Amino acid sequence: MSIQGVDKRNEISRERLIRDTRPFFLRLLAGLGAPFAVAVAGLVLCVIAVFVPALADVCLLVGLLYALIPRRGVEDVPFRVPKYSGGVDPNEIDSKTGKPKRGRGIAFMGNRGQDDAECWGADTDVKRHWFFLGSTGAGKTEGLVSMCINAFIWVSGLLYTDGKGDVSLYGKLFSSARIFGREDDFLLLNFMTGNADTQRKRSDKLSNNYNPFVDGNAASKTQLLVNLMDSGGDGKGGDVWKGRAISFIATVMPALIDKRDAGSLLLHVGRIREYLPFLKLLELLRDPDVLQDNKTRINAFLLDVPGYRADKGEQQANTFFEQYGYQQMQFTRILSSLADTYGHIFKTEQAEIDMRDVVVNRRILVTLLPALESSRPELGNLGKIVVAGVKGMMGSNLGNIVEGSKRSVLDARATNAPTPFLTIFDEHGYYLTEDTALMWAQARSLGFWLISAGQDLQAYFRTSKEETKAILGSSNTKVIGKVEDPTETWEMIQAMGGEALISTLSDYDLDVDGVAGGYMEGTSVKVERVKRIDLQDLQRQVEGEVHMLFGGDIIRGRIFYADPPSTSEFRLNHFIKVLPPSTEGILSLKIDARRYIDQLHEPEIAFANQRPDDPYFSYAADLLRAPGVQKYKGNRQGAELGVCLLTGFQTTPVINRGAVSGGGSAGGGLNAQPQPQPQPQPQPQSEEENSAVVSASLTQRVDDGAAGEYFDAANLETTSVFAAVKPSPAVPGQPVFSAEESALYAATAVAASSLVDVAVAKDISSLFMDSQNGEPGPLDIEYTHAGLTALGQALGGTSAAASAAADAMIITAAEATSYPAPPTPPSSDVASTRMQSAMDELEALLGSSGAPNEL
Repeated sequence: MSIQGVDKRNEISRERLIRDTRPFFLRLLAGLGAPFAVAVAGLVLCVIAVFVPALADVCLLVGLLYALIPRRGVEDVPFRVPKYSGGVDPNEIDSKTGKPKRGRGIAFMGNRGQDDAECWGADTDVKRHWFFLGSTGAGKTEGLVSMCINAFIWVSGLLYTDGKGDVSLYGKLFSSARIFGREDDFLLLNFMTGNADTQRKRSDKLSNNYNPFVDGNAASKTQLLVNLMDSGGDGKGGDVWKGRAISFIATVMPALIDKRDAGSLLLHVGRIREYLPFLKLLELLRDPDVLQDNKTRINAFLLDVPGYRADKGEQQANTFFEQYGYQQMQFTRILSSLADTYGHIFKTEQAEIDMRDVVVNRRILVTLLPALESSRPELGNLGKIVVAGVKGMMGSNLGNIVEGSKRSVLDARATNAPTPFLTIFDEHGYYLTEDTALMWAQARSLGFWLISAGQDLQAYFRTSKEETKAILGSSNTKVIGKVEDPTETWEMIQAMGGEALISTLSDYDLDVDGVAGGYMEGTSVKVERVKRIDLQDLQRQVEGEVHMLFGGDIIRGRIFYADPPSTSEFRLNHFIKVLPPSTEGILSLKIDARRYIDQLHEPEIAFANQRPDDPYFSYAADLLRAPGVQKYKGNRQGAELGVCLLTGFQTTPVINRGAVSGGGSAGGGLNAQPQPQPQPQPQPQSEEENSAVVSASLTQRVDDGAAGEYFDAANLETTSVFAAVKPSPAVPGQPVFSAEESALYAATAVAASSLVDVAVAKDISSLFMDSQNGEPGPLDIEYTHAGLTALGQALGGTSAAASAAADAMIITAAEATSYPAPPTPPSSDVASTRMQSAMDELEALLGSSGAPNEL
């Protein structure tokens, strides 16, 4: 086949034409300082010293002098020196001292091709952002995944948005997260449905959900919906209707934001669509949570719609509904796509993905956009939502406080971190939004490392040529992989690469004197200006090979290839939705602190109904179920309830004996203690005759014959819980106890009121003597006296004082519960006779000055 073009065999490599025109001395020093020359020289000197020992000293001296040659040269380091090495960086000179700084490289980028030198980027370098171009098969995605490994090593977060929706990308990043133990921070926003009906219930989880309207102000949320609208620039009035639609959504959105901030509405895309009809708009006018300024805005908008009359209310003219419908229809396609097709992601009251949480708490968010399932406008809209979320989060973290201390104004920003937050937009040209370049301009101060990646510039220019140029200008590092586009993409790369002066051989001369003929190099060398990057070099690059353009330097090498091993199981994080409480529920939990403080000054109120959380009172679980105790409780006989509690506390263990190590015993109440014996009553003073009589009556054993009897008119015997305890004779007109003693016993009763309330249920029928009618019988007075005495001794009192206090408590309880039963009405002559006899007996009893008469 005849070829008119140039065959590869006839091409002349530029390396054959380039000549080194430096002086001989400089070339010699450069050659001697090369690593290979140093190794060869050292090996030769060692061999001479071994085989010719007499020259060993000379070899040592020559070696020391030779070592000065490579030491005086400046090490050629691509990019930055890694921070972990602790060495100085010759590429970074301190502007104040003029000396090299310490290495600050934290992001491993790859290796230089000519010598495998490592390429590291400092924190400030990567925060000046990347622009990555590479056609299909250039290894762009693998390189971006490898950059994510840097974020994992920093224990930072990342946001990866893939415009082509490759599930293998999700697998690589999830496997990397599991390797580093970060799968709990992993979130997936998956718009790929596989042409399945997303409204049906599924056993698996397609995606974590995201609600972009859960936070932010009305202006940002309005702009989000406006960006999703069609351009409308068709020259047929489309711009007019788009402008009216923007006014419409700008009227509705502030009112919905008011309800959201007031807590009366959980806003999402479904709620927005619900409030667009006219009748729902009227509800916003009557809603108390909507600010008056926003109600005025709604009224002003309605008055601008032809056919609207405020006095008609819901009964408007057809002209109005027609005009109103035209404006509402502008959002039908947008809201239908978000609420129906992708309702499993956006139609949620409580979202699992919060952009602020993703950035501030360093989460890992991967977004897969359906490049083949959706049209280009819809794909762009989905990407715009994600980009708008990131952009809004950046805006909220710029800071809005300008007065205060440095700590509150500058240092309090959530994005002040020692490592950047990696944000990658792969196939960015498919969903490039307007004003995206503002992110590249502001993200550096917020601690973001932004990477915009694509196959060629045509995809970017199709959306916005101005935005693309602005992003290129804000990206200090350009990474160029395999490129095939010879037009706009190559022109941009060629312009960024710049030109250089080189010296080349100008011609070849015919060797006329040679035996075999041929050609020899000419004697002249020319200097020419050439492009530093050639298109053929870009086209011949294989996977992973790139040209890195940074700070005027061009580094040809290989990008870092992590190749994380795949995990065997994949599972998304499942969250539990917790809806906020209602207003009524919150108000029910409100505490009136002032009222509680006032109650603390009233002990009887402050400590009422206070149940001590103590296992020693667990015996009271069944106390009030006893028939007798129920009777006491119904009659409000507090003293009897107190005695029941005391007796149960004394006799009921709550911890088994021997449970305590060391052979000790443990128990509840007095039952765990050695049972006290009845103490002999102390002899009263001569002037306290009443106390002597009381003590004598308390130590007597009481006849049990009266146990369980009902009080009626035929039995006027004074009765109490201590059986037939006869009150001691008292001096007429003089109380049994002094005023001080009465006050002491009354205070004791008040202090024990909470303990009485604790006695909630215990069957204490066994503690009573059996009675004929099944009712609780009288208590054992000696047993009770012994228990009270033991309590007094346990509290620190002497034996005599404790016994006296026990006597006083028992007589108080006896007198407090001594009463005759009400007389029964006479029903016969016998009953009338008995009633008359009883009344006579009562009069005699009340008229006596000594002890009560015994029947």
